[in-house]
Amino acid sequence: APAAAFAPVAPAAPAPGPKKPAAAKKSDEDFKAGDRVSISTHKKFEGRLGTVVRLNMPWVVVHVDGESEVGSFRKTSLIALDAGDPDALTPGALEPAAPLAAP
Repeated sequence: APAAAFAPVAPAAPAPGPKKPAAAKKSDEDFKAGDRVSISTHKKFEGRLGTVVRLNMPWVVVHVDGESEVGSFRKTSLIALDAGDPDALTPGALEPAAPLAAP
């Protein structure tokens, strides 16, 4: 009787371990209706403050202070303000510093 040919068997792959949590990105900021935000990058509203109206993924709908309409912004264009200071000024809303006098 002919000898049976045996092919080498590859070892079994190790069982997958628990998934590592993804690193949080800057754009993963969670906004909720009523949150106060500063608009960091926008052609018309940069430096303005507003209130989040609702989330419409991937957009955040914001009522910009002093405007009658709401606008949609990407999360990456918004900075959450401290909940304890709803009127916090952002760098874009502050007056520029006076130039230093020459000695």
